[in-house]
Amino acid sequence: MKVLIVESEFLHQDTWVGNAVERLADALSQQNVTVIKSTSFDDGYAILSANEAIDCLMFSYQMEQPDEHLSVRQLIGKLHERQQNVPVFLLGD
Repeated sequence: MKVLIVESEFLHQDTWVGNAVERLADALSQQNVTVIKSTSFDDGYAILSANEAIDCLMFSYQMEQPDEHLSVRQLIGKLHERQQNVPVFLLGD
């Protein structure tokens, strides 16, 4: 199984959220899940565009930037263009 996690807090592991998302990635890895870490929607989009097959998408959505909802729609659109019926999970703080 392969999971793509799109979370900018991978860049800030000294924060509570960064530490929590890193623990989530580690826990998944311990269950033999391949975790692909992405720090931005653009990076996640590029990963999916490269035909990287995944079994699950997890991302956080901060709503801090005005165009972020467009990036979310593009990311999910690219996922569904490449693969059908992939579960998508929204991560919260």
